[in-house]
Amino acid sequence: MTPDLTRRAVLRDAYGLGAAVGLYGATFGAAAITAGLSTA
Repeated sequence: MTPDLTRRAVLRDAYGLGAAVGLYGATFGAAAITAGLSTA
């Protein structure tokens, strides 16, 4: 692979992982609020 193609693949994977982790966090937050948990 050329360096440009490698960079694109790494960025694509990083964005995908970031989106998945963000979605997981939002889901966890919604479940926590529904269960009555708070940060206070």
